[in-house]
Amino acid sequence: HFDPERNEHGGRGRCDNIFFLAGNRKACCIAAADVGGAREGALPDSGALEANIARIPRDTLADRVYADLTELVLAGRFPPGEKLTLRGLAAALGTSPMPVRDAVGRLVSDKALEMLPNRTVQVSWPSRERFDEIVLIRCNLEGLASELAATRRSDAELSAIRRHAEIFEELADRAEAGSPRAIEANRLLHFAVYDAARSPMLREMIGALWLQIGPVLALAVNDALTSGAGWWHPATEAGPSGARAESAPYMYRWHRDLVAALVAGDGEAARRAVVGDITDGAAKIIESGHLSRLTKS
Repeated sequence: HFDPERNEHGGRGRCDNIFFLAGNRKACCIAAADVGGAREGALPDSGALEANIARIPRDTLADRVYADLTELVLAGRFPPGEKLTLRGLAAALGTSPMPVRDAVGRLVSDKALEMLPNRTVQVSWPSRERFDEIVLIRCNLEGLASELAATRRSDAELSAIRRHAEIFEELADRAEAGSPRAIEANRLLHFAVYDAARSPMLREMIGALWLQIGPVLALAVNDALTSGAGWWHPATEAGPSGARAESAPYMYRWHRDLVAALVAGDGEAARRAVVGDITDGAAKIIESGHLSRLTKS
């Protein structure tokens, strides 16, 4: 399930031709080579100097491992409560334990993973109390992001949101709503909306909450699909928009309302749709009984 080569990154740059000399009263920056014709001991032209310094990459191997593990957690590839080892993760990702240790430490800080006393790592599994708190915060943050997106989204962003919604709906119609592809389509839909809000701080906070809820959400969706319990609205039940329509999964009924609100530029309606999606999904997770299986938050 791991594809450590899927992301391409540039190589690490080097800065071999610049050094500093400390003088009696000040430090002079000079180039080993004659940069731009500068005399020894004089400051070279800043443009020439910058041209001779290789760009320092912003990512490291630990960053890439962190990104890979984050994606796997969000996709629900690790069930809640599953125990992982640094050695096993390193072997699966095709890297050494050191960058895995760094990445796991960050995910522990994110509360996506928990470090057990024997140094084993466990995928977080929230208690009911913690779950309720996460849902409350999600409703506020994601509701705000959706409201902002309704008036800030571009036509290209709206097209992408529609495409993700259509993919999820197609998979749900084929009874694949619990598949990794459907879980990914649902996540891409939500975050395409939140990106359209153009609020980086808000987007970062939402992402941190999804890291904590992703595994249990995926597990509950799979259970709902397998059992068929509570997945479909009756044909006579009024949908989120108030209209009585054909039977449809609750998840993409809210998605339809969200897309319609974004098309209309209606921020309040967009907020209602996302909050409805979150609270309906939370109710299904609670009904699944998964949260009662763990007493420690």
